[in-house]
Amino acid sequence: MNREQLRQALTTSIEANDKQIFKPYIIALIAVGVVGFMVGMLAGEIQQVMQAYLINFVFWIGIAQGAVILSVVLRLTNAKWGRPIMRIAESASAFLPVTILLFIIIMLGGEKLFIWINEPVAHKAIYLNAPFMYSRVLVSLLLMTGLSLFYVRNSVRNDLAAIYHGKLVPERFRKLLTNYDVSRIEKSNDKQTTLSVILAICYAVCYSFLAIDLIMSLDPHWVSTLFGAYYFIGSFYIGIAFTIIMASYFIERPEGKIIGSKQFHDLGKLLFGFAIVNGDFFYSQFLVIWYGNLPEETHYIIERTQHEPWATMAYIVLLLSFVAPFIILINKKIKMNTVAMRWVSIGILLGIWLERTLLIAPSVSGNTSFPIVWIQITITLGFLGIIVTSIKYFWSKYPMVVYGDPLLKHSLEGEK
Repeated sequence: MNREQLRQALTTSIEANDKQIFKPYIIALIAVGVVGFMVGMLAGEIQQVMQAYLINFVFWIGIAQGAVILSVVLRLTNAKWGRPIMRIAESASAFLPVTILLFIIIMLGGEKLFIWINEPVAHKAIYLNAPFMYSRVLVSLLLMTGLSLFYVRNSVRNDLAAIYHGKLVPERFRKLLTNYDVSRIEKSNDKQTTLSVILAICYAVCYSFLAIDLIMSLDPHWVSTLFGAYYFIGSFYIGIAFTIIMASYFIERPEGKIIGSKQFHDLGKLLFGFAIVNGDFFYSQFLVIWYGNLPEETHYIIERTQHEPWATMAYIVLLLSFVAPFIILINKKIKMNTVAMRWVSIGILLGIWLERTLLIAPSVSGNTSFPIVWIQITITLGFLGIIVTSIKYFWSKYPMVVYGDPLLKHSLEGEK
């Protein structure tokens, strides 16, 4: 596909503008989530509902932000091969504004999640108090959402200016392109690189705080200095996996022909690498706790690896998020197979979702029976429906290839 053919394919997709965002299956997913949430609350299972809600909140925001950071990393490393999938990764940013609204429910039900709200820890009260914690989380969400949307908006403007240069611009894009032309694209791309550095740094800082505030603080007597990094690296890992899944569906579109086996192969190598990195962060954290053998640290690991039902879940997490990807993705042919990569990525997402459950559920409810019941399943489906709706909206409104990026030509010419 040459540049002119790509421009025509993008123009056709943009002008088609599928307005039917809420497909029947999406409505069903969201409805199942809402009904499950309401029925659980009315049945008096408030703690179980809030636990499931928090698990999915930290899981899905990690996916959305991790996918955006993948685009940032591809830009910072000048990855020519990754240009065709950058906008696919950026499309997950459409979910980020929704997360700010979704966090309100956690604020309203926080007493059922955070034991220190009702039983303050004296020597940590300055940091662990509800107003300060909620403020920190909101600031982190607002900052990351604002930076991510600004980053994606600038990228989209470049592409629209390049696509419609000298041609009639659709009405819905005229305000976005007011006083903007292709002569500014090169300067804007330099600005994007600077913004990428800022976004990457803020991601590491903000998502470390989110991990500490929303997950680690559930057990206020346990501390790990590596936990923040463990969370944001894991989120980037599943952001890559989610982008692979999106790309596997995107190739069915006319402009999707720009993505080939080369892109899936390189994404597979990246996924393989971060499977190892994610496993390494877990082992590094585990090794220090095991070697130190301090009761205030070891109880957290012992409960999740020695006591049922958590011990069984821990082995499933290890299998799905590290062992299976490590073994499967060694094979080059699998990394170049779209369907195989989709299923490997789905397995990784399931493994990390169970891992988030393993981190949160023992601290909140401490169940002795298997914690995955209808409440968890329905709320998970509801979150899935919301993120799919957000991404589908983005796909229907904006060009899905970074047409204005100067490095895209290398992908069109088949270069690495």
